[in-house]
Amino acid sequence: MMNSVFTIATLYALFAVFLQQSQSVPIQSSTSTQATTSDGTQENVSLWQPPNNRSLEEWLQNNGQPEEEWKKVQEMMQQIQQMNCLKNGGCPASDAPSEITDGESSMSDLMDDDIILTIEQAQFILEQMQSRKKRKVHSFDRFPTKKWSTREPIKYKFDGQHTVFELTKIKGALSHWEEQTCLTFQEVSRNEIVSGSHIIFTKHRGCSSFYGRQERIVPQPVSLTAACIGWFGTMAHEIGHAIGFWHEHARPDRDDHIKVMYNNIRNGRQSQFIKQNWLNTDSYGVGYDLGSAMHYHSRAFTATGQNTIETINPLYKNTIGQRVALSFADVKVANLAYCADKCHRGLSQQCQHGGYQDPKACDRCRCADGWTGKYCEDLAPPKEAKCGGVLFAETENTMTQSIQSPGYNDGKYENGQECNWLIQAPAGSRVVLYFVDTFGVYCTQPSVGNACFHWVEVKYKNNKEQTGPRFCCYSTPSDRVTSEGNEMQVLFRANHTASRYKRKGFKARYYAEPINECESSPCTHGGQCVDGVNEYTCKCPKGFGGKNCEKEIETDICFEKCMNGGTCKESENDAEESFKCLCTKGFTGPTCEIACGGCSSDPGSIQPSCGGSCCRGAMLVSGDRCEVAVTSDWSTWSDCSNKCGGCGMRRRTRKITTSLFSKVNTESTSCNAQRCPATDDCDSKRICRFFPRSLQCRRPCPRCCQGYHEDNNGNCVLTL
Repeated sequence: MMNSVFTIATLYALFAVFLQQSQSVPIQSSTSTQATTSDGTQENVSLWQPPNNRSLEEWLQNNGQPEEEWKKVQEMMQQIQQMNCLKNGGCPASDAPSEITDGESSMSDLMDDDIILTIEQAQFILEQMQSRKKRKVHSFDRFPTKKWSTREPIKYKFDGQHTVFELTKIKGALSHWEEQTCLTFQEVSRNEIVSGSHIIFTKHRGCSSFYGRQERIVPQPVSLTAACIGWFGTMAHEIGHAIGFWHEHARPDRDDHIKVMYNNIRNGRQSQFIKQNWLNTDSYGVGYDLGSAMHYHSRAFTATGQNTIETINPLYKNTIGQRVALSFADVKVANLAYCADKCHRGLSQQCQHGGYQDPKACDRCRCADGWTGKYCEDLAPPKEAKCGGVLFAETENTMTQSIQSPGYNDGKYENGQECNWLIQAPAGSRVVLYFVDTFGVYCTQPSVGNACFHWVEVKYKNNKEQTGPRFCCYSTPSDRVTSEGNEMQVLFRANHTASRYKRKGFKARYYAEPINECESSPCTHGGQCVDGVNEYTCKCPKGFGGKNCEKEIETDICFEKCMNGGTCKESENDAEESFKCLCTKGFTGPTCEIACGGCSSDPGSIQPSCGGSCCRGAMLVSGDRCEVAVTSDWSTWSDCSNKCGGCGMRRRTRKITTSLFSKVNTESTSCNAQRCPATDDCDSKRICRFFPRSLQCRRPCPRCCQGYHEDNNGNCVLTL
């Protein structure tokens, strides 16, 4: 974020310089220039000299490429421009690309005015446009560009043309990338010989950069003139191109979010709005971001003063084109592309509200703006103010529930303040927010599309990672914003300090209203929508089916007629369309919609009988009802009646209750089947010796109960 303070007039002047730069910045013929030091004095600084005895002027004029190669790139860019004109209905004669002379480069050579293409990249684009086949989006590796390594810093140097103040600002933009991603940068002296790819910052060609890491063009130039350095997000934008980012508005899915107004585009600039559906547009699952720092503003290259880009949803008209800083989605894509291997294990819980595992702190989530906590579960606290919090919207109160920026009643808010509100509505309702009274939030001039420097952001979608509509400038917005679900997040940001002028701020009211799920008329082909809580049901006309009656089906009188597994049979009467359902056991009724017979086995349930009979487990009561008894759990088993011998018994009970009676059910089972120990103390005696006289003694007791005998395993079994 920029820390220096600028007046509005200064910013206007800086941007005017940027728009007027259609030619290259002249290069000093000498090998030195003067730079302003931090104390305001002037000192001579030697300029960087290209390798192979090339002059700095010639090297910059050809963007580090051989002269013949750069001429070829220019020719291919003209062809791309002409083909794009034809694709979009033709360009007026005055819009035809101008010829490019040998000694002069035109800004039309640059895709999107700030991307410099190599000959391989230009050839790739041209071949794709000439192909008649429909092509899928290619991966990062298919388009002729390279990623930078994350195992070592990206080296960079300056060519000596920037002031000390400008150097500080550029380094701040590099630090912004370092703070947000796993990428690192290392400055080397301008005269140090560096082997391999690296970046050199110049002031040659407006705001421009090559796309991705270059292996043949070493070093690869990134041009940042004074006008570019006046916008922090523009510097981050150009560094993004060097890292490998294309423009957001060139994504294949851009037509779902914006409309390009080709008739309003300045002469020769139509190619800058080509939809790159065949380039590297791997979004890593991150949705289109209208708040991306890589997106054009609404009046980029306008010839008429009218919009060249319009958002499909007008709420986002001031969101596109911001140049304050990288958006959450910009950083997320960069981290997914470059830093996916930094964390070796996942988190124990899923990140909430669009967060993802932080590659710089793998034990927690990186959170979307407005959220905090290890898993992004908490609303972020305010900064430099007392504001924000969780609020609850009421359905009956549409006039008194409100939020406002800090200091609103005193007539101003302060730079650096942040507020976060989460407004919740009851289940089945949604939040409605609208602005009232005086409104004043810092924005750029209309020529830059009124992009917001400070803003009120309303995240009304369920996906909280996406940038929401941003409201700024000096007239009270008339829009009413309605949440998709029952939550709405509102952010107030006054981070970008560019003026000491104080602004009023905002006030907004909110309330809850019931969600009508049928409001969008989801049912097609004349289907009738029935509203529910967070859902709807379509009653489809004959011949159509599906969730939204979108499926055309054969006319079948039996289609989806019989319920609960019933079989439908068409009536044999041709005079009228009728059917009969043959119901499965346990159901009755014209469409088998009525449960009967107690087949559900739900304890205590009472259902009508199925033709006077009940299912197994249910009993007929009161003549025409089937009742399923309520049966208690079995009691514990009693002790066994015998310790051994096989005749022991044990018992348990349970209670069975219906509306007519209550009874106890008893279950018995044998126990202790093992034989008894051997003893000789039985009461019966036997003659154990006959001579010399009869002698009686006790006989051994039987080891099994009477009626039982011992089996081969030593257990007592019943004798049959």
